[in-house]
Amino acid sequence: MNDKAISNIEYDSINKSASLVDDNDDWKSFIKEKRELYETFKGELSTKNLAKQVGIDYEMFRKILNQTKPTKKRDCIIAICVALKCGPGEVDEALYRYLHQPGLYTETDPRERFISDTISVHCKEQDLTVSELNQHLEKRGFKKLDILDKRKQNKKKQIKPLPYIVGNIMIKNPIGADFYEVEDNSLSTQYNPDRYLCRGIIQLTNKASKVETILMANSNGEMTSYHSEIDDADKWKNYSSIEETGDFQFFFPDLLSAINKERKRLLSILNDSRNYPEHKRVSAKVKDRTIYIFSESFNTCIPELNEYYVMTYINGEYQLLVYRKSAFMFYYLTNKQYSDAFDESSPRESELYNSLKELDDNIQATQAKPNIHHLLQIRKKFFLKAKNDIDDLLIKLRSRKCFIQDPRYFIDCPEGVFKYYNLEESFHCKYDNDFDELEYHDNSANFTLANNTTVTITYQDLVRAYELGIESVDDICHIKLEFGSIDSVLQ
Repeated sequence: MNDKAISNIEYDSINKSASLVDDNDDWKSFIKEKRELYETFKGELSTKNLAKQVGIDYEMFRKILNQTKPTKKRDCIIAICVALKCGPGEVDEALYRYLHQPGLYTETDPRERFISDTISVHCKEQDLTVSELNQHLEKRGFKKLDILDKRKQNKKKQIKPLPYIVGNIMIKNPIGADFYEVEDNSLSTQYNPDRYLCRGIIQLTNKASKVETILMANSNGEMTSYHSEIDDADKWKNYSSIEETGDFQFFFPDLLSAINKERKRLLSILNDSRNYPEHKRVSAKVKDRTIYIFSESFNTCIPELNEYYVMTYINGEYQLLVYRKSAFMFYYLTNKQYSDAFDESSPRESELYNSLKELDDNIQATQAKPNIHHLLQIRKKFFLKAKNDIDDLLIKLRSRKCFIQDPRYFIDCPEGVFKYYNLEESFHCKYDNDFDELEYHDNSANFTLANNTTVTITYQDLVRAYELGIESVDDICHIKLEFGSIDSVLQ
């Protein structure tokens, strides 16, 4: 064998040895992190207590955990994750970190899909135990977690599966012929994730009596059962939590998981401007008592760069920001709304241009670098297009051809605007006793601010504030006091 071959063998041997050490450290750091997180919310968790929750003898568990005697049983790692209150994604991560085992087979294995769904449903409340997961599995006719060599396990009485034939899950999303044919021009609802309410049903048939029960749920977490053979008054039953559903708690996780998977698919489309006409979007909101208009375009000239250009307009200034993923929804929603809808961190820009002049200066300075020079010229083209889109939207908002909130389709004026801002008493609203219709209201009301300054707000001010998406009476008062009119936010 030549020296080169020997050298390669030695190199591979060193690499494999280093890999095992790294993997071990990687697994230990994962367990340490999840244990610390557990203790933050649940209290101290010793290794002995963790072993007890998993259902393994302490000495054997310690060797499995430290990988001095690694286990090949994936279910053991799953059980450790359940005891540590991990979510499905963290289970996959743990399986990989522990000797590079594969993650949950949610697409091909019904049992592992059920495990994932059950963990997911209980993840928020962190109330699922290993024994409860085993009970769920056996109730659905699956084998419980295979944690240890069967010769070392204490035999327990098996739980009898529930007597149901489970039908296929059917999912319905809101996308239809009328989804985009709404008549209002409200920017606040155009890309609102709340529009993507998904529903699903699953049919259970009792094997003995053949009685059918329909379970229904939606992406808001609402759950209902319909019993075909029960008296009318009790046919329908609503549940506010999984625990209330009785034996149906072993079926709702499957249904909710399928529903949420469909909604997540729709939201992933919503969260990318490439999926919209001309690969761009534009919208607006009132922020810090002034209009905030933003647009996003995907770089279709060199799509391989995966660049998104966000143009913002605030206080008369235009900025161009470059992102490596779509950021439009981050600007459209609040930080909390964005995190709740997409479950991901806020996008960060890679480059920023505070003006067209700054971009022109960069173009001028890079003439000797043709690739960069060409890219900056593309960005300038998008800058100018986006500026035109923003200016067009600003004109429409000023002329009332477009609204952040369209009062014609959201509220019944005039009473609706008073109810929206909770100002019926301030404007002395009086209603007809027979028809509950507004008979009278003052056209204006005075409000006293914290500094004892008095501001007069008219009914017309409230309507315009609603149209521009101004949420609070306090903001309306300060805008009126500082600038003289509600329309001043559009300057």
